[in-house]
Amino acid sequence: MGMASEKERQLASRADIDMLLKESHFSGSFEQWEEQRRFITKAIDRDGTILDIGSANGLFLKSLEAWSDKKLDPYGVDIDAEKIRQAKELYADKPDHFITMDKSAPEGFPKTFDIVYWNVWDNVDFTQPKGRQVLGKALEMKGEDGRLILGFYDHDGDDSRKKIDQLKAFGFSVQEYPSPEGRPEKVVSIDRASEEFLKKFKMDEEDRKADEKMKKEGFTPLNERVSYSIKEGQLQLHLAESFEMKDRIEDMYEDALRKIVDVVERDPSITSIGGLSWLNATKTYGSMKERLGFTV
Repeated sequence: MGMASEKERQLASRADIDMLLKESHFSGSFEQWEEQRRFITKAIDRDGTILDIGSANGLFLKSLEAWSDKKLDPYGVDIDAEKIRQAKELYADKPDHFITMDKSAPEGFPKTFDIVYWNVWDNVDFTQPKGRQVLGKALEMKGEDGRLILGFYDHDGDDSRKKIDQLKAFGFSVQEYPSPEGRPEKVVSIDRASEEFLKKFKMDEEDRKADEKMKKEGFTPLNERVSYSIKEGQLQLHLAESFEMKDRIEDMYEDALRKIVDVVERDPSITSIGGLSWLNATKTYGSMKERLGFTV
């Protein structure tokens, strides 16, 4: 490992190091912390800003600064406001570099970073929308020329391997870095997002927004994009944004219209059926009912 730098000696000799480790949910000594985390610096190939997603109290970033030979400007986000408060104390000279995830970024907080680090949570599955959502946001934050570094701390190395294989299945070019011998931790870096993943991510985001809109407006979903509401005997059809599904929208609209037949048959109070906004106002969707052979 060679001779320790001044930053390394200062960090290791802090009087509060045991407390910082405990606040980071690490039960071992600082020596064990270094043994299990230092190899991550192999993935840091540039100077610049670094964002830690789930930064806790900032000790991990402080450690990377001490261990890496690159000049790093640290930033952190976390869902735990108490952890962010602790990080602001640790980085008393840079308190505005740490924010909770539910807060808007303050002026001066970068929109993209040279390096983004994410310790992938144990329950993440990249084949599911929630897992892809966080990964997609992390890729956006690294910017076009940045690097995303993913850490996998599953106690079962096979679980980590499964997640890495999921990334490869999406077409990512993944660079892996060897962990200390006998350790289950794994680290990979990604410099470019795969087109296959980006297409799926955009679809997921549109799905999420459509679902949020249906719930917010109190509409009843008929399928992924079409919903309806009933007021004073009139049934109104609603179509959420469908740019990522435009090749399927006609099939979904036909599916919704057929389901509406069942809704009307069950509810004799419905006297008319209409559509709001672009369902009737635009040539494409306004004429779709007729093209499909429906008279509404």
